[in-house]
Amino acid sequence: MTAPTTPTTLPIFEVTGSWISISAPFISGNVSDPHIEPVQGLATFTPRVPKGMSFFVNDHLVTDAYNTLQQVFLIGNPTSGTFRLSLDAASTQQLAYNASAATVRSALEGLPTVGTGNVAVSVTAPDSYDIEFKGALAETAVVPLISYSNLSNALLQPCPISVTIVNQGTPQVIADTAVVLPAITARIWKGRLCAIDSVDSPGVKLAANGPALNMKDPLIYDVNFSKVSYNAMNQVLAPFGFVAPPVETSVCLTDPQFQKVPYAPPIQSLWTPSSTAAQSKNWRLRAV
Repeated sequence: MTAPTTPTTLPIFEVTGSWISISAPFISGNVSDPHIEPVQGLATFTPRVPKGMSFFVNDHLVTDAYNTLQQVFLIGNPTSGTFRLSLDAASTQQLAYNASAATVRSALEGLPTVGTGNVAVSVTAPDSYDIEFKGALAETAVVPLISYSNLSNALLQPCPISVTIVNQGTPQVIADTAVVLPAITARIWKGRLCAIDSVDSPGVKLAANGPALNMKDPLIYDVNFSKVSYNAMNQVLAPFGFVAPPVETSVCLTDPQFQKVPYAPPIQSLWTPSSTAAQSKNWRLRAV
């Protein structure tokens, strides 16, 4: 039996930072103390590599293994009636509107398309069942369950059922993979460097210069600032570069001990293999 392949992991490091402005006093104030306020703006991290450059990584973890997880939701607050679930034309017996998780699991295990020990059911919210396929059906893309509803609520209105695939099952996939490093834009929000998402979570995560990238030279990120404002005016923060760590070591851009290098604008030339790499029989050397 062939031993399972250990996937290559690409280390990711976190970048943080905090900025404030010592601005002019409020014109309506009665003291001359300066006004301290957070800086706002955008920060773009651009890897200092030619445009279009790819890094070829052996045995990269393309995706983890997942079991299929489906959610069955009884819509409309049913108070009476029954429903059935079907998989590949095999259908359960009638299930009560308030069937327990154990009852639903037992009914599904009775299907020839499922079988004993191959499904787990939990009630995660009123009128909602999470159904995970496991055992012989683990890491398998299971087709959506089909529902049949004869449910109604207190107003005698019919209650339909929705089936949603939360996770589609898949085995672990490990393969030689091309990796690109795009520029990433973050936000300086209320003085803190944040990823741009719905909650502006602190910190930005970038690819480290781990051995898997096979880079001969240090990986440098150039940081360019835009839309900077404080003291009620458009302002400027000077750009700079820094060397990416080889491991998952967090760095703080505003740490006085943090080592910076002169900024270089993004490389506009397209990447091409060197003549030596192009003649090499090892295709992975063509990335360096």
